[in-house]
Amino acid sequence: MADRGFQLKELLLLKHAELTVPQANKGKAQMSTDQVKETKKVANVRLHVQRVIRRLKQFRILSKVMPITLLRYANDIILIFAAVTNLQGPIVSTRS
Repeated sequence: MADRGFQLKELLLLKHAELTVPQANKGKAQMSTDQVKETKKVANVRLHVQRVIRRLKQFRILSKVMPITLLRYANDIILIFAAVTNLQGPIVSTRS
């Protein structure tokens, strides 16, 4: 998922991944009903992604200088913090 203007589709295709970007009006006065539905769907998912990123940032692991000796473990460190973030409670309340 990315904002408009990111030119990553070809790079992601090599990794067998798909890039989702919000619909653009492209000079039209209004979007079609299907475009509105798709835009709302992407916006809802984007909110959840932003909430998870906010949780990950709470660890503040990247806000400090990392010793050069740990640089080779940087991906593993971030992966562990992401896993811990995923083990936390739900990001959306299930109460009605």
